[in-house]
Amino acid sequence: MKGKGAALKASVKQKAKTAKITDFTFFGLHRAALLMNDYGLKDVSGKLMTYLKETSTDTQTQEYTGSRI
Repeated sequence: MKGKGAALKASVKQKAKTAKITDFTFFGLHRAALLMNDYGLKDVSGKLMTYLKETSTDTQTQEYTGSRI
């Protein structure tokens, strides 16, 4: 990577360990875990994947609690 791409990658890697999990959606956490793995941050990726596994639910038993239109 060169230029802005390299600067963005460096910024993401620097802030990865201080990001709050609650700031992301499920999809965002999954994507972040894959990205951190690709960037060589295996410890951060592992923590995100562990969190996703521990907080996942079976969609067949998950109840919908939102408002219905």
